[in-house]
Amino acid sequence: MRPTLLSGAVQVRIFAPEESHPSECIQNWSIPGWVFPMASPSVGWGLKGTSHPTVLHKRIADQMGIVDGDEIEVEFVEYGVHCVLPVHVQDGLSAPFLINGMFRTGYLESMTMDNNGDTMVFKDGIIVRSGMQSFWSGMRVVSSAHHVVILTFDGCCKNNPEGPSGYGFAIHRGKDDTDHCSMGDLLVQGYGYSPSGGSSNRVEYAGLTEGLHWAKLVHTRKIIVRGDSELVIKQLKGEYRVNDAALKKYHSNVLKLVELANQGKIEVEFQHIRREKNQIADTLANMGTALKENTVAVIWENCNKLYLGM
Repeated sequence: MRPTLLSGAVQVRIFAPEESHPSECIQNWSIPGWVFPMASPSVGWGLKGTSHPTVLHKRIADQMGIVDGDEIEVEFVEYGVHCVLPVHVQDGLSAPFLINGMFRTGYLESMTMDNNGDTMVFKDGIIVRSGMQSFWSGMRVVSSAHHVVILTFDGCCKNNPEGPSGYGFAIHRGKDDTDHCSMGDLLVQGYGYSPSGGSSNRVEYAGLTEGLHWAKLVHTRKIIVRGDSELVIKQLKGEYRVNDAALKKYHSNVLKLVELANQGKIEVEFQHIRREKNQIADTLANMGTALKENTVAVIWENCNKLYLGM
């Protein structure tokens, strides 16, 4: 048994600073944002004593041209609430984005907390409810994981390496021998793009990297990684050498994530699949290319069923 740190989650979209060059930086990114009901000693310790109310993972900040101390626009997606918050960039966080101490920003009128989650009342009268998510819930105790998740990934460059290239990933619950992933088993899905373009292999690695960050949060004992790129899968299995200099950094980053997962007693296995078995990730990759935006969404209903053993 182990305690979790995070409270409740709402979908938030963060925007890059206006001075970020559009051809080099991702302009907006929609992700689950975890809301703390109040500042606490445990939260302060986890954030290394920072007084900033907004904390952003360094890997996202780097891609958006955000630096420590910037003031960034944050939108609560479901409610259309916009805030401008000072941001603290920090590495080593399990969650990519945290909102804490909202009272200090002057945006909140009040906040209440009960077993159903947090209710925030903004100064303009808008009410935001952040349901207590059992999947990553605050101050709750969860049992050790015994299940397997399947991570599929793909990349798409539309035959134009110089233009925006999209990636997609999907995380499903499954078994070691699961051959087909249904929407009812979907836990997390995401898509994004590389503004500066790149080969399909490069964006495939980008999708896998982002997917692994999220798969490690699912309290699983094993991650089965499946992709339809024979090159990428066999490079990660050590069967092919990585000769392309541009891919070496991506390859190294994935292996570092695998090592971190192994340290957390999570086994990672790589499998090559046919393209027709990878339709969900392929569709998401095409969305990233077409929409030129980054989005990660958690299907909380499915996650909570998994988390509670339902």
